[in-house]
Amino acid sequence: MDTSTTSREPRVLVIEDDPAARELLQALLEDAGYAVDTARSGPEGLSRILAGGIDLVLLDLMLPELDGLEVCRRARAQAATAVPIVMVTALSTPEERHRGYSAGADDYVSKPYSMDDLLDRVHVWVHHHQRVQAMQDRLRAEQQALREAERRALESRLEGVILTARELAHLLNNELAPAVGILELLQYRGDLSTDLLEMSQVAARQLDKAVDHVRQLQQVVRVETKDTPFGPALDLERSAQARQ
Repeated sequence: MDTSTTSREPRVLVIEDDPAARELLQALLEDAGYAVDTARSGPEGLSRILAGGIDLVLLDLMLPELDGLEVCRRARAQAATAVPIVMVTALSTPEERHRGYSAGADDYVSKPYSMDDLLDRVHVWVHHHQRVQAMQDRLRAEQQALREAERRALESRLEGVILTARELAHLLNNELAPAVGILELLQYRGDLSTDLLEMSQVAARQLDKAVDHVRQLQQVVRVETKDTPFGPALDLERSAQARQ
């Protein structure tokens, strides 16, 4: 299992245009044991979110160039950005909160905020995100293990089919060879009626075709396979080319 989401230091992105507020949040979070990235504008913050590797975003609402709501909307429009986003803003009316939640925010922290309350929320959301990521990692590992098991099973079944076909082709060839010889002897006899001679010639031609088909089957099951998403498979096109 990939443990990268649980073994590394939790990383928080602070998107805040006010230098004093940004530095305060950075110092507070680093003292609490978090790695901190910062962004000074909406576009810079959005770019960092989309780059990945973030466990939580603390997002100011009033930002230059692109406000917090639009940053949130654009981040949520990307299927891969399921990182928790907490709005940190002085605008905390019910209407503002509704707009933030509609844009995709997960939580609100109102300015001025209690440092203990902020750290509690950061802790909850960071660990929630890491638990989700760990479950996704386990699911991916299990799916990969299942695909590998299916591939090995298909490979084993194909090997059994090839061995069986090879043996059957060998047996058919052994059974057909005497019949071909007998018909050839009959055609050289001078006491066959015209009808019997013609019938033996037709039978000989049909047996020749059957022998040729068996020979083709022996070539296919001997060497020509190809890789597929589900494991190896017979490659009839390459087999035909090998016979030419």
